[in-house]
Formats: sequence, structure tokens, C-alpha cells
Amino acid sequence: RRDPLSELRSVIVEEEKEKVVEGAVIEEAKVLLSTLSTEALRQAMEKRDLRMLRSAIATAEAEKVVEAAVIEEAKALVPVLATEALQQAMEKRDLRVLRSAIATAEAEKVVEAAVIEEAKTLVAVLATEALQQIMKRKALSQLGAAIFVAQELNLSDSLIKEARSVLETERLRRAVEEKNLPWLRSLLTLSDVDVYVAKATIDDAKAVESELARGVVPTAAASVAPAPTASASAAGTTAPALAAMAATLAQQQQQ
Repeated sequence: RRDPLSELRSVIVEEEKEKVVEGAVIEEAKVLLSTLSTEALRQAMEKRDLRMLRSAIATAEAEKVVEAAVIEEAKALVPVLATEALQQAMEKRDLRVLRSAIATAEAEKVVEAAVIEEAKTLVAVLATEALQQIMKRKALSQLGAAIFVAQELNLSDSLIKEARSVLETERLRRAVEEKNLPWLRSLLTLSDVDVYVAKATIDDAKAVESELARGVVPTAAASVAPAPTASASAAGTTAPALAAMAATLAQQQQQ
């Protein structure tokens, strides 16, 4: 559904082409269009929504029916709102939201460089905190991505190396624990495994790998005991009920 402003613009353009409506009426419509466009721009300014404000400014400039002073006033509010948005993202301390806000601020080119640098400094702090928390929890599903972000942000080499050590050590430990021979072999063949994992841990893993390969220790697949079949357990529980139902039906037929 088109908004009233768009409909009014279309009508004015059409009537100017047709030339069947008096000029005074068209001029009156143009005045109304200017009033409505100005109101729309001021409403966007009052709502302090950056995206809405930019859209309203672009429309006002394209239509050329809003006074220049009002458009300039709206433009002056853009850097204020963009800075507020970045500062709010900093207050939330959400890494993903903050990085997105920084990207927007840099693309808009209306936020002061000092504010953007302050936000970037906070990004490094938040990324470091996040990586340390994930390392503490040994959350393998998140650690790889967190290391990638740390490398992207050029965090300290020592922190990244520590995170890689936790990641590779925990992977190796879990592969041994699960007796997963393919996974264990793939981890031990990594070219830099000895850089991040202690020699004693690697030696233990190699010993388990050898035992798994020779069949001394059953692999994960072989060590899983077969579960009772569903049909057998179901038959055991439903047989009495089925017999009772049959007896009831037989009695009903006799009656």
C-alpha cells in the first residue's frame, strides 16, 4: 500500500501532464505536498531513528519541496544519532553488536574518529574476555570461531597460542576418551600439533592410537553394546493388554 505522500506526488505529476486541472489547484496541492514532506522529515527527527531519518532526508532532497534550512537541520542530527548508536553499543558490551555498529559508523563517515577508536579498543577487550571465558569452559564448538575472531582483530600472539593449545589438547583428550581412531589419527598428523600440545599428552595419545589400531582396545563403534530391540520390549508390554482386548471382544460377540 502506497503512503499518502507518494499518492499525492503521483496525482500532481499526472495532472500537470494532462493539463485539465486549474493551475491554482495544482499549486495548492504542491503547497500541501511541501507541508506533508516537511512534517514527515520532522517526525523522523523527533523519533531519533537514524535509518528513518536518512531515508526521510533522501526523499526530501529528491522531491525538492522541503525548505533547505529544515533539511540542513535534519542532516546536523545524523552524526549525533550515529554517535549515540555507537555509544549505546559500547554500553551493551555485546561484541557482535559493537562490531556491527563500528562498521556502520565507518561507512557513514559522520562519527568522530576518537569515538570510533574508543569503540575499537573496547572490541579488543571484549574479544579477549570472550576468548578467555570459552577457554575456561573448554567449549570446543565455540573455541575455533573465537580464535578466528582473535586473529582477525590482531589480539596478542600469546593469547592466541594459549587458545590453540587449549583447543588442540582438548580435542586430543576427547578423541582418546571416545576411542575414536579416525579422529585421533587426524589430530596426530597435524603438522603443528607438537607446537600446541604437551609431549606427554601426545605420547599418551599415540599409545592409545597404537592399541586401537591393533585391536587391543575396542574402538568407539565396537565398544557400544547393542540396545534391546523396540519390538521385543513392546511385545512384552502389549501382549497382556492385547489378550484382554480380544477376550472382551469375544464376550461382546457372544452377547
